[in-house]
Amino acid sequence: MSMRNFWIAVVLLFLSGTAAQAARTWIFFDELPRSGAFAGTERAALRLQKAGLDPAATVNQSVDPAWLAELRSEGAVIHNVSRWLRAVSIADDPAVTARLQARWPVRDVRPVLTLTRPLPPVVEKQSPWIDRSTIYGNSWTQLAQMGIPTLHEMGYTGSGVFIGMLDSGWQLNAEHTALAQADIVATWDFYYDDPVVWNEAPDSSNQDHHGTSTLGCIAAWAPYNLIGAAYDASFALAKTEHIDEEVNAEEDDFVAGLEWLDSLGVDIASASLGYSLFDDGEHDYTIEDLNGDICITTVACDLAAERGIFMVNSAGNSGSTHDIWHGRVTSPADGDSVMAVGAVYPDSSLVPFSSRGPTWDGRIKPDFVAMGAETWVIDTNPGMPIYRNGYGTSYSAPLFAGGVALLLQVEPRLLPLPLAELMKQYASHNAAPDTAFGWGLVDLPRVVEHLRANMPQLAGKEICVFPNPFNNSLSFLIDSYADYNPELQIKLYDILGRLRYTHECNGVQHEEGLLVTLPVPAWLANGIYFAELMRTDTGVLVGRRKCLKLEL
Repeated sequence: MSMRNFWIAVVLLFLSGTAAQAARTWIFFDELPRSGAFAGTERAALRLQKAGLDPAATVNQSVDPAWLAELRSEGAVIHNVSRWLRAVSIADDPAVTARLQARWPVRDVRPVLTLTRPLPPVVEKQSPWIDRSTIYGNSWTQLAQMGIPTLHEMGYTGSGVFIGMLDSGWQLNAEHTALAQADIVATWDFYYDDPVVWNEAPDSSNQDHHGTSTLGCIAAWAPYNLIGAAYDASFALAKTEHIDEEVNAEEDDFVAGLEWLDSLGVDIASASLGYSLFDDGEHDYTIEDLNGDICITTVACDLAAERGIFMVNSAGNSGSTHDIWHGRVTSPADGDSVMAVGAVYPDSSLVPFSSRGPTWDGRIKPDFVAMGAETWVIDTNPGMPIYRNGYGTSYSAPLFAGGVALLLQVEPRLLPLPLAELMKQYASHNAAPDTAFGWGLVDLPRVVEHLRANMPQLAGKEICVFPNPFNNSLSFLIDSYADYNPELQIKLYDILGRLRYTHECNGVQHEEGLLVTLPVPAWLANGIYFAELMRTDTGVLVGRRKCLKLEL
């Protein structure tokens, strides 16, 4: 991990304590005192504006450190602070809780719950017809089911899209060549409160296996072995799950991780986690709680979607069980703004363990399916990196999230729920969605065809870029701004989606529109770039153009 990435993670870390393994309690306040400072990056502010939200709103401000110090003076050991839920999780201490309730308006007190995560049963069905003849190797089928190789051929590989993941940890060492090229922007471990998301003592040896395998479904680049669905995207990794039975992942770490991802400005958040039955048995959620409004992680995920993050979560692996959940999806997959993803075989038939709907209030779940049996994933066993067949909705969810990333590269202005509705129109079960498949497997090339046919002309025909190839300057002619001259921010991203140059300027009126000229610094390397034009006064995206820099 580079020092740049380390400090990004440190600067944006939520205020939290150090006692990771103690029982915890949620304290929900009427309001949290705020500092007035925006709790996030410029990219996060732009995404909020895209969603029609004001970055200066109270909910987007960081919590006042002086007030947190007052909580600590009352004896509170603070683990995490939720700006969205207006809540603080503290080490369980009834006397401290009583003092906080006496001093500040408290609207609720709830225990923080610890997870028992069901694993998928072993299934024997095998598919002999997986195409191993292409660069995709054994990962061909899981991508081809949604048409992802077709989008790759069209040049959509996730470039410029920022994906957040919540999981148990990741092996990011150089030996795992499949992830060597992945653009990991920031990492944080919400259990140990440090930027190290790979195994630390006393982690179990397989602590980071699950996250590594799920990340590979999106980010891998290992030609003829494993290709990820959106291998050119950028990633932020939040370690929120601890797999040891006595200290399993906790809800507030999930919420804190999600708010951290929001502050970084991610476009998509993918999680292969679920919360239902818990270790102590005393505070289990019930099936009646699966209404999208009760479970804390569900509420947080729905709030994230409102803030412009496309939320993807595994449906769960309980479809074959008949406990009190009756094989249904678990939280946060029950959220109405969360796209729950079930599992199918390579032949597109349903895998028995894939959790079903409906939610308690009668909504269809899962929303979509993707390949979650015989999924080709990274095997993290010691030694040289190898691959294996994986089973679980844990793998169908990131595959689907990678498909979403490709669509956001095509049209970055799309908001989560309109994009989800569009995907449902072009899915295999769109005529008769049910509680096993949801709307089914999405046909991504058809969605792209729809987007291209219905894009505003501004994104396609009303911006002319020249010269192309360019050298020391690059000009844009925008005919829709023939009578208006707003200040524009122009960003150049390289082919891996990395921001390389930013410039703000006004144009000059031309008989055919607004002429905007970007001076290009001499140090900018030759290569393919994506120019993004955005109005600085509103944050509205004007358009994107692909261009080539050559020294002529």
